[in-house]
Amino acid sequence: MTRPLTAALLVCCGTTAMAQDAVRDIRLVPGWSEPDGTYIAALSIALEPGWKTYWRSPGEGGIPPLFDWSGSDNLERVDVIWPTPEVYYTYGMRSVGYENQVVFPLVMTPTGDGPIAATLDLSIGVCLDVCIPADASLSVVLPRDEVHNVDAITRIMAHGPAEAADMGLTEAMCDFTLLPDGALSLTARLAFADIPVDDPVTVFEIAHMAGDIWIGPSETTRDDTGFTATARVDYFGEGAFSAQRDQIRISLLTPGRVYEQNGC
Repeated sequence: MTRPLTAALLVCCGTTAMAQDAVRDIRLVPGWSEPDGTYIAALSIALEPGWKTYWRSPGEGGIPPLFDWSGSDNLERVDVIWPTPEVYYTYGMRSVGYENQVVFPLVMTPTGDGPIAATLDLSIGVCLDVCIPADASLSVVLPRDEVHNVDAITRIMAHGPAEAADMGLTEAMCDFTLLPDGALSLTARLAFADIPVDDPVTVFEIAHMAGDIWIGPSETTRDDTGFTATARVDYFGEGAFSAQRDQIRISLLTPGRVYEQNGC
């Protein structure tokens, strides 16, 4: 039996009055169990018309979403599948996110048998002319022997990220250089078998250093064999800067799909 996306339990609290004006609905949506034991669910965020929320790397003017599942029972980890975002330019700044509504598919790994009691403390940024934080607490019990929303969630999962090789990427090399003011410049050389028609927006992420660095917006240029992307990196950590190249994720944002290269 399949139920509509509205069949979920929502408990929302702690948002400011302004954020409540922006957020129309936030809910955890039940799904189904996979043969490998994981459980597929979704997080649905509906905003008032014109409002935006943000992708995991939101750009200069955005606020990245934070997911805290520590209050859950029978839940080891949750992996978020990020749907393809839009790129926005406001007051000369670039941001990456979603307007009006977004649904994040979730891959939940339980710790044992039985239902998952999922509790999410969520922090997001919402923006119209200015950006403000919004917080929500959501709880739902997910019986793993029931099936809901397969078609709806599967369609959204199909718009998740793909490997950059699927875009024709054949080689990715990157390097850091020191700038005169002490910051770093990260440059990636991306070679393609057939150069895509559309120039991608390139986003760099270094997950293991996320709290110690700020990566600015990239500039991407093309030549006969591919693209070169460069971004400024400011380091705020202790000790010498040391990035693991296999932990550098390069996301190529194109109309309709995000392509990811892990390592360079």
